[in-house]
Amino acid sequence: MKKWILGLMMLAALAVAGDASADLLQISNQGFEDLVLSPGQYVYEIPGWDIDGFGSTWYPLSSSFPDGAPEGHNTAAMGPTSFTSISQTLADVLTASTHYELTVDVGHRLDLGLALYNVQLLAGDTVLSEGTNPDIDAGQFIVLTVTYDALADDPQLGEPLRINLLCGEGGQVNFDDVRLDASAIDTPTPFGR
Repeated sequence: MKKWILGLMMLAALAVAGDASADLLQISNQGFEDLVLSPGQYVYEIPGWDIDGFGSTWYPLSSSFPDGAPEGHNTAAMGPTSFTSISQTLADVLTASTHYELTVDVGHRLDLGLALYNVQLLAGDTVLSEGTNPDIDAGQFIVLTVTYDALADDPQLGEPLRINLLCGEGGQVNFDDVRLDASAIDTPTPFGR
């Protein structure tokens, strides 16, 4: 009986240790739900994010996104008349031996063209990784993932992490459910240890 209880305790400890190795970093207003809006309403404000250009919090109608927003009701809407960026500097800094995975839902309105866009992960002012995907069906969202591995000799270690969401001219792009996961990079141990 004691061995069985000890075995259960070891399994529980391993499960807790496994969960501790991956952290979802804190992003303010990650789903753009801080403003309570009515369907179709938009406000030229995105709490927690710095806006450069034409950006808003928007509650899309089914005529734009038949299935609605991926997370909650609102999205960040950017475009269509000029270059726009929204950014947020996090409290977390770039840490050695850490794998970062930035995930963002990106949408193409059914009733407007899709603007060129870019999703960036930065440390300070240095772009660590970025991505885009122009193949989004109208009326749909895709999940875009950008990754970066910070090694022990990374020159940006200790710099604050920042997320940039960018939009070019000629259409609109919608962002939702911004997530940044940080997990330890497994380092192999030499044989014989």
